[in-house]
Amino acid sequence: TNILKNVNNMRIFSEAAEKNLYLSQLIILDTLEKCLAGQPKDTMRLDETMLVKQLLPEICHFIHTYREGNQHATELRNSASGVLFSLSCNNFNAVFSRISTRLQELTVCSEDNADVHD
Repeated sequence: TNILKNVNNMRIFSEAAEKNLYLSQLIILDTLEKCLAGQPKDTMRLDETMLVKQLLPEICHFIHTYREGNQHATELRNSASGVLFSLSCNNFNAVFSRISTRLQELTVCSEDNADVHD
């Protein structure tokens, strides 16, 4: 998750740098998806909860960030969706719990203060 945060916070100064950023993000997401797909399903409850709590906002950032007509943005969104699928397959209870908690928080918050990124 720290690598994703660092890459997401990089400043882009040229078209080539933007393309390299997208490619780096795709590599990270693809690697993460493969790691999660190979993860044993009997991980400890605390481990899976922490994984979901840290990873879900970062993955949702890619799903919510969409630029019309940008091929790389579409690829990032699809790759992030694959990571989310792998994460939910192996840690369904933790993902479902996190979604339920966020929905409850959003119903209590006013729309002006709501953070809907995870």
